[in-house]
Amino acid sequence: MSQHKLITEMLALSKSDYWVQAQDEWDFVEMHKGEGKDSCICGKTPIRYLCKLQNLFTHNTVIVGNCCVKQFWGFRADLIFAAVKRVNEDLTRSVNLPTLALAVRLKWITLWEYNFYTNIRGKAYENLSLNQAPIKDEINGKILRRIPIYKG
Repeated sequence: MSQHKLITEMLALSKSDYWVQAQDEWDFVEMHKGEGKDSCICGKTPIRYLCKLQNLFTHNTVIVGNCCVKQFWGFRADLIFAAVKRVNEDLTRSVNLPTLALAVRLKWITLWEYNFYTNIRGKAYENLSLNQAPIKDEINGKILRRIPIYKG
């Protein structure tokens, strides 16, 4: 992985000229498994998990692999991919803590929603109260809309 190449390429496609600020300009478009021939913007090939990002200001898009996502955004795309796939297949399931941490960090969910979800995460869906179940469903929906899994 070429950290210098990643930063150079991402900055060229960003509004900001500063890496710390430019990182905040990027949002998920989709995430899916690679087919063994895809490459990251840093030059690494093949990459297993593809994260397509779009710049909120310039609307440029890039493909970033799991290693670059982990290195610069602080989360493991493979764990998030597995959690989102699991919930996408069974909406009563729960996402994992890395997925919740990413969702609250990127402001997809509120801190209250994060705390609520972590408190009920270990409960079986059928054991949630009539008030808890729809809130969990709503939070799962927010996350699934931000990280759509394409089965292509």
